[in-house]
Amino acid sequence: MTTTTSAPGARWYPATTFAPSRTATATVTLATALVAAGLYLGAWAENASPAGREWVARLEVCVERTRAAGLTLPRASALEACTAGVSSRLALASALGVVVVAGLAAIGALLVPVVLRRRHALRPADARFTTAVARFGALATELGVPRARLDVGGPRQTDAFAYGAGRVALPRALALRARDVRLFDPVVRHELVHVRRRDAGWVWVVTAAWWVLAVLVVVPVVWAVVDGDASILGAYVWRSVVLVAATFVAARALVRDREHDADLDSARSDEQRAALRTLLARQADAATGRPRPPWLALHPSAAERVAVLDRPALASRVTALDAAAVAFFGMLAVALVRGLLLTAPGASSVAIGVPAAGLGLMLGLTLGLAAWRDAVLRRAAGTRASVAPAAAGAFAGIVLGGVCSLGNSAGLSHSTPVGLALTALGVAGAVVLTRGLGELTADAAPHLPRVAAWVVVAVGASAAFAIALWAGLTVDASLSLGGRWLGLMTAATLVPVVWPAATFWGLAAVAALLTVLRRAAGVPAWAHAVDEPRPVRPWPLRTSPTLAALLLVGLCGGVAGAAAVAVFRAVAGAASADAAEQRYAVYTWVLGATAVAAVLAAVVGLGADLAAALVAGITAALVAVAGFVLLNTALGGHLTWGFVQPVQRGIVAMGLVLVLVTAPGLLAVRAGRVPGAGAALADDAVADATPVDAWRDDAGDAPRRAPRRLVAAGVAAAAVAGLLGASALTARDALYPAATAEADAVAARVAAANLAGTVGSGDGSDGSDGSDGSNRPSPTDTSVAVGPSAADVRYLQQVVPTVAASVNALDRALAAVIASGGDGTAMASEIEAGPVAAARQLRDLARTDGAGLELPAVVAAHALEVRAAQDLLSAVAAWAVGLRFDDASVQGRAQDAYTAAFGEWQRWGAMVSAAAGS
Repeated sequence: MTTTTSAPGARWYPATTFAPSRTATATVTLATALVAAGLYLGAWAENASPAGREWVARLEVCVERTRAAGLTLPRASALEACTAGVSSRLALASALGVVVVAGLAAIGALLVPVVLRRRHALRPADARFTTAVARFGALATELGVPRARLDVGGPRQTDAFAYGAGRVALPRALALRARDVRLFDPVVRHELVHVRRRDAGWVWVVTAAWWVLAVLVVVPVVWAVVDGDASILGAYVWRSVVLVAATFVAARALVRDREHDADLDSARSDEQRAALRTLLARQADAATGRPRPPWLALHPSAAERVAVLDRPALASRVTALDAAAVAFFGMLAVALVRGLLLTAPGASSVAIGVPAAGLGLMLGLTLGLAAWRDAVLRRAAGTRASVAPAAAGAFAGIVLGGVCSLGNSAGLSHSTPVGLALTALGVAGAVVLTRGLGELTADAAPHLPRVAAWVVVAVGASAAFAIALWAGLTVDASLSLGGRWLGLMTAATLVPVVWPAATFWGLAAVAALLTVLRRAAGVPAWAHAVDEPRPVRPWPLRTSPTLAALLLVGLCGGVAGAAAVAVFRAVAGAASADAAEQRYAVYTWVLGATAVAAVLAAVVGLGADLAAALVAGITAALVAVAGFVLLNTALGGHLTWGFVQPVQRGIVAMGLVLVLVTAPGLLAVRAGRVPGAGAALADDAVADATPVDAWRDDAGDAPRRAPRRLVAAGVAAAAVAGLLGASALTARDALYPAATAEADAVAARVAAANLAGTVGSGDGSDGSDGSDGSNRPSPTDTSVAVGPSAADVRYLQQVVPTVAASVNALDRALAAVIASGGDGTAMASEIEAGPVAAARQLRDLARTDGAGLELPAVVAAHALEVRAAQDLLSAVAAWAVGLRFDDASVQGRAQDAYTAAFGEWQRWGAMVSAAAGS
């Protein structure tokens, strides 16, 4: 028998029930597949029914009704109220689709016990099997399932299995040999564990669900043939085939995984494992015929079961197929949910945030906890695994899920190749980060309660996945709506949202704490088998840099990034009014990239994993923020919390997003190995694993003993940060468009998109804190230097009347075009030639008419004027876009935005009146 070579100083048989098993992960994966299929089938049924045609007709009536009402500013809320009934019906139909699929699967599962009893002639054990009943009862009590019942099969039954509500079926020959405990006990223990875990019911549910799904996906095809409309078949059929095939493979994987989990849970002592190993060896000798491919087999082979029994870490590995399956089915559901939310009344603002958070939570609870479980179990085996297969699998799963989503065949979802690839890269990077977090938490396991380790990994991994998905999906939606320009502008304006920066802060703080907790200690009680003596050897630790080393590398990267901005400012001078927004956006890219430079140096130079390297990354970002704030203050800017806080938030958030997207590249730099492994590792095969010479029984630290390596890492961080900064500043026109007519059209599409409330959404500020009223601050260096002058009177007496007259004229011109009705393209052309041009002039005037203002009330009013002018331009241009493409939803959002912009102008009027009165 092949056994594992132990790691130096550490070898014990680990516990396997301290974290969710692979069975749980596979169950969640299949449940997600059923949700995705149910959502689509429900929406399809609604659209194919007379009610679906009623929705289209109702929408047309509501649009005409709002136009005929003669309102100057018909609000989108009125249109939503008019269509609320039919739109809500679509969402309800989708939910009912999920209920129907789940209900049919449950019915199928309830029928399975009846079918099994008839097929195998199962009967309760009678007086002929008294010994078997007694031994079965003793084992059931021992394993905590005293209510389990024993059935005995007929002559054709050859295998034991658990089924129904706590019932175990045994072949008659085995029941008659109950006195042979080395044969009887391993089989019965295994099946009783299935009863205790209650996974028999889940297996039959997913098996029945696969058959239900295979039948239901044919219904739209049959309907299309009967109805004579085959327009969806080309896009639908191949996606359905992929979905059914993927569900079949995932269902088979679930059955195989539950067998491994039951083996490990039923054999908890050396004696029990020896008995099970002997039984499996007999099965292997008796096996005949050509085996199926492993990914199609319904049960693992006896050799595979023995290998997992000897090396439990084999059952914890996160393979490429595991990651691909979870990502694939999750992305299928996300695309459908996103499309439904975009059509639901009042739900468009959460059409990206809610699906991203939901899938992020699912990935965190499956892949995140699986990575931690694997890291802990491998400390008992003394081996390490590569994260590259899981990262590649997640990337492929996201791409395939976006391409194969059934919503693409019904117009409920659409992704661009670039946006989908960026989303997949971010998720793959989150896989790398999650693996590093699992390794860090495993290092600190002796000092953490099991529940605390659960919470750390689950929350941290879920947040990382959610951020990656949210950023990628938002940029993807922008690319789909407005192409490259809109995608670039959206990427630069994602960062003001609070929770990405908060996630970076939280992950870095947890990584720092876990790094400090890496101290020598014994094996925690929850990490070794309960029936085994507690190991006396210390808990194995990896070589990893100290907290001080990570902070120093981050400091070097942050200083270099801030220096790059300072040098550019000295050479290029102050930005013009038109280039101010571009300048600040590019600064955010440059300073956020310092986190990437520091992480790269920590991973490559110090051997840190990605989670630990986040400490260096956030340090670099914060040092860069400090340098930028000092530079802006030296150039005459106001040093206020209203300026510092959004600057910090934007740069830190940009740093996290860039780290996630570039993290897969670290695998290439580190030759595809998990950072910090320190040695070549064997694959997760049945053969022996190569012991890792990087395991340590103390917290020895290479950088502390090798200062030259630390210095080299710091220099590398500074060099990479400077190089990235210089490259971004040189390519600033490619990263963010300057203020041009094309950029204005892009801004209009940003407003029309209403992407999850993150693009162009204000934070409620009136600008009095030094900001321009948007989520991005207006630092002095990136705009026109603010210097004291006597311009307040000129503004109140000359500028205000001119601006007010222009706004009223624009409103009258827009009302005249809307009232005229007619062709949407012609109306759009009139709006672009008149109101859009006037709004652009207002925006340009607002950018230049505030120079020299001193009175705080006037400064605040001007800040509101800048925001109101930009919002007005975006709303009017978006309205024209909606008319040109006859998109009622875009028109409705533009009308809402226009009304909100007018509310800002009314506030501005009140502020300037109060300032004039004072």
